Amino acid sequence: MDNSIESAPVATFKGSQVGVDYNLIAREFLKALRGDLSQRDLSARLGFSFNQVGKWESGHKQIKWTDIVSVIQELNIDLLHHFHCFFTFIDKPRDITDISGLLEQICSNYQAEDKRYAELVKKWKARSSSPGLVDFLQILDFQSGMLIGWIMSFVDVNKIESLSVRYEELMVRIGLVRDNPQVIYVNAALQLQSYKQLDHHDEQILTEHACCTISDLRRTLLDLVENKIIFFDGNKYHPCGFDFSFSSLRHPNLRKFIKYTTQLAGEKFPEKLGVVDYSKIKNAARASAHVTALSSSASYKIDKLLSKFHNQVQDIVKKDKEQKDHVQIMIFHSFASNIADKSEL
Repeated sequence: MDNSIESAPVATFKGSQVGVDYNLIAREFLKALRGDLSQRDLSARLGFSFNQVGKWESGHKQIKWTDIVSVIQELNIDLLHHFHCFFTFIDKPRDITDISGLLEQICSNYQAEDKRYAELVKKWKARSSSPGLVDFLQILDFQSGMLIGWIMSFVDVNKIESLSVRYEELMVRIGLVRDNPQVIYVNAALQLQSYKQLDHHDEQILTEHACCTISDLRRTLLDLVENKIIFFDGNKYHPCGFDFSFSSLRHPNLRKFIKYTTQLAGEKFPEKLGVVDYSKIKNAARASAHVTALSSSASYKIDKLLSKFHNQVQDIVKKDKEQKDHVQIMIFHSFASNIADKSEL
């Protein structure tokens, strides 16, 4: 392979907490929500005789959680339903204004480790401070992509100028995955100790763990370098500084990756697990498939269980500080058969 590819800097995704102005994001979110409605008109509809919305958007007044709830409800958006759909692991709240209870469930589900967030939760439990929109946005940003995903479900993120760079980075990553789903596999393979300890690039190691051909590997490496996701130092490649995590996003461009991975699992999953050397790889392969008639209540319980399980898996991945020796492919599917796309049947 031609190793003369120009070196590119490692891409980093400074997604959470550091250097982020959540107050500005909150103000821009409110402005995007009201759309063409003027500040005074929205203020009047909320029952204010003065320009309260203008005070929020200028930063003179903090936006309380009850304030943003009132705005969203006044704009005829079903926030209760929205919350339940986005945070499937949360019991459907009876009172959407109880932000302390909602955030406590979110933090518990994602097992946030940051001490600042632990301190915030402690204050909320003691009722010494009431969480606002800014606090909510901070907690969302603990998980990669969740803040943008939540805002995206309400408004066009392009209208949130303070998130423009991050949104552009995210769209580049999603575009890469749409055009070539193998970028996730190759980037994961680059993180393996067997490759990292090499002095020079080895295609065989990467093709084995990325489940691709040499020609596909070369094309994928070129895509990643050209988009400044990984870099080549003259001897070997180095993975990106972030993970390709889109668990909190519902974006049509991600469907190709899901379809690709599902098809790959069907084609590559070993029929005889005896061929696996378990002295080298533990728990190499597990599979379970169920198709059964269910009630809506049972389906809801399974949905919550899978969501909780998914986030527990994410937590294990996040805490894995040991040397990586293989790429694990994990697929979680559960859907009602009557919502399936019938166009290809």
